[in-house]
Amino acid sequence: MDWILSQARYYKNLPQLNHRYRSVVHIEDEEDKPFWDELLQRFRPGTYFYVPYSKSDSGNVTSGCTQCLKFKPYLDSRFFICIDSDFRHLMGEPDLDAAHYVIQTYTYSWENHKCEANTLQTVVSNNANGCGFDFSVFLQNLSTALYEPLLLLLYCKRVGDNYLNEYKFRQVLKKQCSIAKSKNNGEGYVNDINNQFAPFLSGAAAIGFNLSQEIAFYSAKGLNANNAYLHVRGHNIYDLVLYIGDLYCKRLPIDFESDVVAQISVRGTYWEYEEIGNDLKAV
Repeated sequence: MDWILSQARYYKNLPQLNHRYRSVVHIEDEEDKPFWDELLQRFRPGTYFYVPYSKSDSGNVTSGCTQCLKFKPYLDSRFFICIDSDFRHLMGEPDLDAAHYVIQTYTYSWENHKCEANTLQTVVSNNANGCGFDFSVFLQNLSTALYEPLLLLLYCKRVGDNYLNEYKFRQVLKKQCSIAKSKNNGEGYVNDINNQFAPFLSGAAAIGFNLSQEIAFYSAKGLNANNAYLHVRGHNIYDLVLYIGDLYCKRLPIDFESDVVAQISVRGTYWEYEEIGNDLKAV
């Protein structure tokens, strides 16, 4: 039995059988639903039937981006998918666009949108005033520190070189930060990032890495030093923000995740957000 085709036919027909639903949306996981529903209600309001998991080719129930993409041949305005971009946008993977009924985050994942520097700091100021940490300063400095290593990682992925891979990159981008490293808006943490990536960058020319060429290549895709933190693994950034927030909100009568981060409404003038809106309106 072709499980993918069978399910696709059912999902495509569901809005016609039940007019309550505008469309069926296959997402990567149940926890992705609040993010995508917030944006859908803003740009394409209606009631949606969300599919967080489905049957694989072998008939086993599974989830994730790979499973979502298996439905690509059968998508339309009644049944489309919403996925995290990971590195797919920056790597130029074809047919991941509204014309093919694929909606993506453009950032690495939806968690990055929750950590957009200006929005996050505004919510911190409104809900955790006096916490003593400026996330907009920290994330912009972190972004600058991650920019060239991210270009090197993308180059290595593109040419198939293991010199700097995702595992090595994530080993440097730790999810926790000590009190000492967090002082002066995370100055010590950012210095550690610079110091640990320095050996990779100093030896990169030996594998053919040309920094100026990579800057030009990826700037055409919207990547720069100011937004690099939106294009690295979202779980790392999100968990790091939560960890630092907890450190600085211990003396305040609030829970950082529920009273601050959960209050973030994803919106702004940064291009990754605007592209999602354009895609949702196009679908």
